[in-house]
Amino acid sequence: MRIRELRAMKSGRNNTYAVVLPVIGGCLLFGLSLGIRMNYGILLNAYADRASLPYDRISLAVAVGELVYGITQPLFGMAAIRRSNGFVLKTGLLLLAAGFISSAWIRSAPLLVLSLGVCLSAGTGAVCFGIVMGAVSPFVPKNRAAAVSGIVNASSGIGSSLMSPLMERLMAALGLTNAMLALSFLALLLLPVACGISAANRRKNGGCTGVEEKRPSFSHMLKAALHEKTYQYLMIGFFTCGFHMSLIQNHLFSQIVSYGIDRQAAAFAYTAFGVGTMAGALCCGLVCSRLSLKNVLGSLYFGRVVIIGIFLFLLPENMPAVTVFAVALGLCGDATVTPTSEIISRKFGAANMAFLFGVVFVCHQIGGFISTWSAGILLGITGNYVQIWLIDLVLCGAAAIFSYRIKNL
Repeated sequence: MRIRELRAMKSGRNNTYAVVLPVIGGCLLFGLSLGIRMNYGILLNAYADRASLPYDRISLAVAVGELVYGITQPLFGMAAIRRSNGFVLKTGLLLLAAGFISSAWIRSAPLLVLSLGVCLSAGTGAVCFGIVMGAVSPFVPKNRAAAVSGIVNASSGIGSSLMSPLMERLMAALGLTNAMLALSFLALLLLPVACGISAANRRKNGGCTGVEEKRPSFSHMLKAALHEKTYQYLMIGFFTCGFHMSLIQNHLFSQIVSYGIDRQAAAFAYTAFGVGTMAGALCCGLVCSRLSLKNVLGSLYFGRVVIIGIFLFLLPENMPAVTVFAVALGLCGDATVTPTSEIISRKFGAANMAFLFGVVFVCHQIGGFISTWSAGILLGITGNYVQIWLIDLVLCGAAAIFSYRIKNL
């Protein structure tokens, strides 16, 4: 009897490790990827200072990166179905390292578009939420999927909180070139994690490489999804989400500095944003397990309307106010990923989630491209960011309305 109990305890521990270790690995990968993306604003200012390039040209390079990040996600989703999620994750880490290395010595706008806008952004597109969750979800019981989704999504906040001061200090201590090389080494350090998740997936699938005998028709899958109003509303919402998040990622740092706040304090605001993102994603994962997904999603978009309105019309331009604003933005920032991905998974199936979520993310990044570039243009015309935030406020209100209109989820 004692032997049976010991075996049961050992089996329980092994099952726990089989779930926990892939989730931790997924958090590390997604935390690095989003930690880099959420702090593009720090890189933008550094390149402007070193290369003496106009702000709008560097904004264009980052805006191209927003498009590349979105366009590559459904492509990598297709590759994940036909090859494996682990293969895509390893490819993404190599692209991240190559992007950092190639951008280390660049001083011209066209080359910056290729390295920062294309290569580095394609790497973050490969190590995206859909691919990471696709690699992790086979180990997770269905009744815990939403909670684990929230945990993985929350790792983006941890990554942002750690990467903002790290990137700022690396550039202050080593200079931009050596800082980029150090960040490339960090990406390469996570290759064993991606390899471990890939190997665990193969063992769980009985040695299957991930290639199915009957490959899915991606055009048929997408055509069926596009005829659903639910999917259309999610695309509208994520266009707005991309518009909103890109303002934070790429221009909020410069906006804070324009208030006369020094760069280290501005980097701290990004850390505060990361903490808010982590808390919001964790809470959203728990709430989505209990409440209607569409109502959670609509409330997150409406929360952004309230926060932006308070920031524009009530808060002073000082560090305490900026910190409060950053935390509030974080609470309803990446939290939209969990209900959006869960709605897609429940409506169209978990196996199709990476590809269909990637297509929705194309809309997200189109919004990001428009906001990143237009914010730079409007700044040159008006000398402030008020107009772009007002546009964002209106779009978030529209996204809330469409999200509330989703039925039966």
